[in-house]
Amino acid sequence: MEEERTLDLTNLYGFARLYQTLVQDGGGKRSTSDMLYGCYLANISLCNKGGMALQPVEPEIFFYKMQCNSARSYKTDIQTLKALTLLEWNMEIGGPNAEAVSQLCRVKTDYVQRFYDETGYNYQDTVTSFSLCEETLDPDNEPEDELNLGAFLRKHETGPKLVYICAPLRGDVEKNIAFAKEKAREVFLEGNIPVCPHLLFPPIADPRNPVEDKAAMRMCLKLIERCSEMRVYGPVWSEGMWEEIQYAEKLKIPILTDQKEVPQTRRRSEPCR
Repeated sequence: MEEERTLDLTNLYGFARLYQTLVQDGGGKRSTSDMLYGCYLANISLCNKGGMALQPVEPEIFFYKMQCNSARSYKTDIQTLKALTLLEWNMEIGGPNAEAVSQLCRVKTDYVQRFYDETGYNYQDTVTSFSLCEETLDPDNEPEDELNLGAFLRKHETGPKLVYICAPLRGDVEKNIAFAKEKAREVFLEGNIPVCPHLLFPPIADPRNPVEDKAAMRMCLKLIERCSEMRVYGPVWSEGMWEEIQYAEKLKIPILTDQKEVPQTRRRSEPCR
């Protein structure tokens, strides 16, 4: 989370998912509802100070939504810790909701200790799945495991490393594939293992088809999770390249480029790679 950035965490379904998780783990229904309603109000207050004009629902409606909702609980403790961390980040200390903030911090402390006891790691350690969690209380994609296998392997790897080749594809596709192939060979001759999506996806996923292009991008991000380094090539970085770069940064994967200056982001409404 970037410093000084306010998140809109007012989605009641997201709160319901966190509520279901906390109650499932032994929290009292009423005390958990009270705490989360205070967090909800604190989040709205902070958002409105940032220029929004959000109106909270009444307590009775909030409690009903929490207790009569069939929301899915989170799959892992690391996802619960992400949700608690987002709320903690997004609330002011003090003010009318200070008790809710304080209670949230105590609940988070319990989860932090439990996570450490079960895994031996601090929840924000690079080998945990914390960085893979989305910045929302209602994530579309949750980590299946508490630990990030790719980060764990990077921490303990020996021998050749997996190097992701990040380069443009759109435009002169054949020329760009040849360029990426050349760079992949350079990595191979170094003794490392090139992971080059240009050689993997174009034969089976049409980059001009938005549905297939989007699916290929999701698969590229999964490949990045397994890599130990990213190499970024070319003077023009497409939106797809920027998405890959930002994802690698989020995972704290080292990024190298052949450019002396970072190109400006190029926006496009068409498929991204």
